[in-house]
Amino acid sequence: MDKFYLNNIFIDAKRNQVCHGETCELVEPKAMALLCVFAQHPKKCSAKVFNQRGTIIFSNENQQTVWDRNKVFNLQGEQEWSFDDGEIVHAFNLEQQILVHVKTDNGKNHLVTLSTNLAERDKLALPPEADFVSSAYYD
Repeated sequence: MDKFYLNNIFIDAKRNQVCHGETCELVEPKAMALLCVFAQHPKKCSAKVFNQRGTIIFSNENQQTVWDRNKVFNLQGEQEWSFDDGEIVHAFNLEQQILVHVKTDNGKNHLVTLSTNLAERDKLALPPEADFVSSAYYD
């Protein structure tokens, strides 16, 4: 498999070249070898691609959970979670669960525990003076 097309991209494996239209780019030999393997076995090679829109707080080969502005998103299931009457101060992952520190509009603090698919598991009231809860608290 020296020369082939992948969709509308021309691949010249011997020259380590990838061409799209009039533009050609050189590719590292190891990357070209990997591209050739993928092209030879298209049904055996798969990858999940996530469009990241915030801070990654949980990731594995099947899903990615991000925190952006005042929402938490599970990009695999296209789910989102938010707290209606407050703002997210911090969100992080701890042992296969998502912990979200929320400050309500009336100044109360909560620590909300979510599963990785964003199902709410628990809500704990925090002291009003808690400005920031992070994973370091659990170390």
